[in-house]
Amino acid sequence: MKKKINLSIQKINGQAKITIRIPMDLENFFRTENPQRSIKWKGENGEGIEFYAQKDEWKSFLQNIHLPSEGCYYDDFGSFIIKDDNDNNTAILRTKGASEKRGVEMICDIGAMDVIKLESYIRAIGKIAKEAYKHFLQKVNIRTTITFEI
Repeated sequence: MKKKINLSIQKINGQAKITIRIPMDLENFFRTENPQRSIKWKGENGEGIEFYAQKDEWKSFLQNIHLPSEGCYYDDFGSFIIKDDNDNNTAILRTKGASEKRGVEMICDIGAMDVIKLESYIRAIGKIAKEAYKHFLQKVNIRTTITFEI
């Protein structure tokens, strides 16, 4: 099963212009009633981008996932894309409308963050999305045969 997430980041004067497009089944996984609007991540019109609320199963997944080469993961659409030098913000995956044909474009402050960190962030989001697919969306059949003697 091949899935494709398009994520691009352009660094412009201390801000990042981020474009994300995700498969419909991933957006459907995150979909909740009453999306919330970010005050940090904004559209080109200046309005906050809408994000689906975090589900408990996603929170638990992020607390328990360990991908050592990518640092830690957290989810907060009111925070930076990377904090504390190596904590990657996964909130971008919960962006409302990200599965639409054009995806969603947003702008957020990144300060003096270097290009290497931005590249690392893109890789980290790709890896966590792949793990989310395996954990929540991939069809799994588990079978066993138990034989015993009496």
